[in-house]
Amino acid sequence: MKVCTLRGLIAAMGGELHITATFPDRSVEIGNFTATPA
Repeated sequence: MKVCTLRGLIAAMGGELHITATFPDRSVEIGNFTATPA
């Protein structure tokens, strides 16, 4: 599933998508997803 599809589905249910990468020493929220040509 594409991130944009998942984001749209969650938004339709009234939520927001947050993606976090978790490492042993810290967590990093990933927020820079851009559309790419098909």
